Amino acid sequence: MEGDFTPQLRALEEIFNSHYRDLRSAYRQQCMEKCDFPAGSDPDVVVDEALNGVNGVVFLPTSSPAYMTRGYKQAVLRLAGGLACKSANYMEFGESGDTLAIWSAPKHRPHASDTVGVLNRVLKLDPPLKAPVMVDFEAYGDGVTFRPGEDGFGTFMIVPDLTEGGRLSVTDILNPDGDFGRVINGHVLRTVYEGYVDTLNRLYTQCTGTGVDGLMADVDSHFKGKGPEGADDAIRRLFFLQIDPQSGTGRIIPGDHNNVYFYPRERGDLH
Repeated sequence: MEGDFTPQLRALEEIFNSHYRDLRSAYRQQCMEKCDFPAGSDPDVVVDEALNGVNGVVFLPTSSPAYMTRGYKQAVLRLAGGLACKSANYMEFGESGDTLAIWSAPKHRPHASDTVGVLNRVLKLDPPLKAPVMVDFEAYGDGVTFRPGEDGFGTFMIVPDLTEGGRLSVTDILNPDGDFGRVINGHVLRTVYEGYVDTLNRLYTQCTGTGVDGLMADVDSHFKGKGPEGADDAIRRLFFLQIDPQSGTGRIIPGDHNNVYFYPRERGDLH
């Protein structure tokens, strides 16, 4: 995506600053009580250094109007203008896990934008996917400021809101037989989906060998322990099923930018 995203940066500041001081204080107290500190260190200094600056942490209550959902690693927020914002990480915080702590690292990588370009080309997507916009933050005791990410990295990525403001439902494709059975064009979508998966599996095999067209490929770390099946699983989990409840029809969208990566060889290894 291109354009001026200053309004979105200010919106993120409003979202996170509305509850930042109280939640930071509670999280800081939890750290003081539960963390082991090096001998001779000052716990106050250690904790403040961890929570502040470009290596800081922000907090999102799941009761926030901006909160949409969370997956294995990512939390998703809704922004105005048909956009959403996805974190690169989160940890549940509080006794009931109803608050998410989002650290400035690990970050989304520029490989995600590279992958969008490859998907548009090899899958001939129409309309094409829009590359994410990476953003970062700095956190201090009195608040949070957001800024554009540097060199393609970011703790958050701004992407299109696939629910279109809540009008559509979006689900993972975990059980193709059952999932595609939920929409009236499911038979056609199943064929398209399997074609996408087959195309990307073949490309992945080529890229992890000698490479193809100067491309490399890799999967996110939580798929690596699955052995040879990890790549196929990562590719399948790349896709979402977008459902229009009024018409009963669905659409397949490559939406999880962090499962599998296709990127230029000069970008270097992912890990």
